[in-house]
Amino acid sequence: MTGNRRRFITGSNRSYVLLTIAIWAVLYLPNLWWRDLTGTDEPKYAQVAREVLLDGHWFALHLNGAPYYGEPPLYFWSEALLSLPHGDVTPFIAMLTACLFGLGTMLLTYSLGKRLFDADTGFLGAAILATLPQFHSFSCMARLNVPFTFFITAALTAFYFGYSEPEKKRGYFLWGWVLLGLAAITEKGPIAFILVGATVLVFLWRRGELRLFLETRPVLGLFLSAAPITLWLLPAYLTVGRSYMEGLFGQFNSQVTTPLGVDKFLFYFSGIFVDGSPWSILLPFAFYAYWKEQTKGPQRDFIWTWLFVILITFSIILQKFSRYTLPLYPAVALILAHFCGGYIRRPALREWTSIKGALCWGLAPFLGLFSAWIFFGLHTHKLVLSYLIIGAMGVGFLSLSLAVRQIFRDKQWEVLFVFTFLITSSFQMSYNRFLFPWEKENRSERAYCEELKGLMEPGAPWAVYRIFRPAQVYYTKSHPKVISSEEEIVSFLGPPEKVYCLMAEADYNGLTSTGRVPLFKVAELQGLHKARFVLVSNLP
Repeated sequence: MTGNRRRFITGSNRSYVLLTIAIWAVLYLPNLWWRDLTGTDEPKYAQVAREVLLDGHWFALHLNGAPYYGEPPLYFWSEALLSLPHGDVTPFIAMLTACLFGLGTMLLTYSLGKRLFDADTGFLGAAILATLPQFHSFSCMARLNVPFTFFITAALTAFYFGYSEPEKKRGYFLWGWVLLGLAAITEKGPIAFILVGATVLVFLWRRGELRLFLETRPVLGLFLSAAPITLWLLPAYLTVGRSYMEGLFGQFNSQVTTPLGVDKFLFYFSGIFVDGSPWSILLPFAFYAYWKEQTKGPQRDFIWTWLFVILITFSIILQKFSRYTLPLYPAVALILAHFCGGYIRRPALREWTSIKGALCWGLAPFLGLFSAWIFFGLHTHKLVLSYLIIGAMGVGFLSLSLAVRQIFRDKQWEVLFVFTFLITSSFQMSYNRFLFPWEKENRSERAYCEELKGLMEPGAPWAVYRIFRPAQVYYTKSHPKVISSEEEIVSFLGPPEKVYCLMAEADYNGLTSTGRVPLFKVAELQGLHKARFVLVSNLP
């Protein structure tokens, strides 16, 4: 690995794009077969998309047959369109939708890095982004955060392309406005305008070029941004009426009316380091290098402005959820790529043979695998320390220390980057392989919902008493009536035809003790976290 040999970050545009896609395919696609839809949001979003596809609720979104105000529709449209050949929104398709947006964000990061600096830095940025834990995790979930990140990144990329290429600025700026409108109908609505608009204005102000904002044609641009929003809201209003608009406003108001506090900034700031590890360790050093730079070019100004403006905006107007920081990660990846690339291009103090480099890189996957096993044990409280495990941890730490010491002694920064990338990649792949089967068993509601579906006569009406979960709709492929009072359950069980109701065991015991409601137990089911459910009917 001599100084005269061609370095690994030197390649063509086509090879970098193919390498980025290959990294995505290896690190991301296998997760879609191992995972199941877990928690509340993933089954809910998949069900909303199913009702778009099967029930035709393309504009006024529905959940369980009722209007749904939680999020804008673009992500659900994407899920539904991908599901057209299959005819249903499966868990794989639901996760694949977000995963494809993750790939798109990686490719945008490469393109922006290429324009900001060079193709090498762009590829390093895409590679770093692919292995950031938070970005990796949410790109494999059926959630809206990564699609929103894609459109925010696309809008900011279009703006910078226009800024850096004056002869084509009109087209780039107008595309930026369109992409901003698409971001607004993906998640968080008007907040997308605040994030992108504040970043652009602060960047231009810092460069002393604030007048350039007028060249983005803001009046025409707002009309272009409003076009996709209007194409959604107008048909929704005509379909449901004023109540749908009021529901959307109420939901948005509940997200942004949160108290301002220093704790929110510290929460998001620390989250960047935790959720971006181990790469984020370099952020303070990258910031110091930027701060000490005498003449700051627009390239680094742009990505640092992106990072700080969006971080502060989130700290002011949004609730504390670490996933909200995802639109920061393309900027973080490019900051780190530029910093790492500067060291990689430096000649090594002592040259290594190819065999020595290969041995160092070969150690990395084993360290990543072992670390993933340790963290999985800690996460699930299954790790039992023994002398053998403590000894293995000591050997692993010693091996890592010796490898890093040798790398720093010889200033083999190229080896260090690949070493870190391999450790991080193998950690992500191994940790997911351990975690996803555990999540399927402990966090997925598929098992009891499918058992529930098999216990009821096909097509029979059924209800859920005080324990409604979106998974009950998604996995049973039916629309249960949601009941919250004893009067409602008496009315529901009154008809002569057979109906069913699912309730918690404690509610069943309470209702049967009064004798007011005639209940016939069909079966007992085991829910999540040892919850006990009872399926009852009005007829024996």
